[in-house]
Amino acid sequence: TASQLVEQLNEWPNRQQIVSGVIARALVAAVHANELGMALEYPSLSQLFSSTLLYSIGDLAIANQAPELYLSFRRLPVQTPAARLLEETQLFGAPRLRIAKALAQMWALPPFLVELFSVEGNQPQERWGTSHGIFIGLVTGSAALIDAMTGPCSPATMEAAKRGLLTGTGLPSHSFGDILVRALDRGKQLVHAAGLTFDLWSDPAGAAEINRITLAALSDRFAWIVDQAKKIT
Repeated sequence: TASQLVEQLNEWPNRQQIVSGVIARALVAAVHANELGMALEYPSLSQLFSSTLLYSIGDLAIANQAPELYLSFRRLPVQTPAARLLEETQLFGAPRLRIAKALAQMWALPPFLVELFSVEGNQPQERWGTSHGIFIGLVTGSAALIDAMTGPCSPATMEAAKRGLLTGTGLPSHSFGDILVRALDRGKQLVHAAGLTFDLWSDPAGAAEINRITLAALSDRFAWIVDQAKKIT
């Protein structure tokens, strides 16, 4: 699937780097969820992997329709979850997860996938006690970890993402650390095999300065997704 998406990027030369970055992050997040799921003996690793990939459909749609707007959003400094939601609404017209949920419903994805986009970003720091809880925790937690690794540097955000996964899985700290190292290495290998690149955050100084007037103009190009999100959700 990733290889097919990469081939299609040749039709969008101006969007290739940004869209391929979304795919690469989704692949690495999926490998993390898969490796952690294996350690927890989760019964359906393939479902876990594919669900983590599909969790990025909102970002993929935004990056495809308004690549400059999406890149500017990625460069915004780290914020609280509430502030982040407000920023997403101001830029895109709706939060990213709401857009993703609308797309999932439009494409008639299974209910368990649609449900993922209803999960708030601020999850309780507690161990997941059910298979359903493990599924949601691994998908959303792995995506949050990779987002923190590849966004503007914030040790607090990174540690919070790791702590959520460590607490949720209940794995010993040393085992958890080994799994993350292995998952990152395997994720990079998979990304490379798909013809993509995966980089940690390395934006030049001053890149977080955003031109709000430009963002407002770019937002107009994204109106069709927002309209669908408001109609469906």
